[in-house]
Amino acid sequence: MEGVVVPIVSFAVGLLAGYFGKRYQVCFVTPLRKFLVAPRIVAVQLRYDLKGFLEESTLAAVFLGSLAAYLAVVLLGRPVAPSALTLPHAMLSFIGGIILGYFSMRAGGCPFKMHWRAGSGEKRAWWFLAGFYLGIIYYYLFLADLVKAFL
Repeated sequence: MEGVVVPIVSFAVGLLAGYFGKRYQVCFVTPLRKFLVAPRIVAVQLRYDLKGFLEESTLAAVFLGSLAAYLAVVLLGRPVAPSALTLPHAMLSFIGGIILGYFSMRAGGCPFKMHWRAGSGEKRAWWFLAGFYLGIIYYYLFLADLVKAFL
């Protein structure tokens, strides 16, 4: 029975995330893009319209939700070991994040948003996700061992 719980919970969480993502058009790249492109606008909005910024941004909600999930897992007694973060790991993560962010901005949304847009029948999102998943497969087939050799 234990082997079935994780897939069922993952499926349920995925359905909820997809429903809320579509319903509220959640995108994680848009607030970051706004901050990078127009930091003065963000600073003014933070100073004079904090409520509007928080309503528009999903980052605060995701941070709090992730923190709550982490605390729930710890309280349930499951060990959560943080991965070792070394300088090479941090550099590769940063570079990978920049590349993913760049192509996400060019496509008009983050991978999360592209999933529900593809589900809505948008062909441009299908192409984005095809590249996204082919990139993951390519990494694990050809690049993972090379990257591990450098670390």
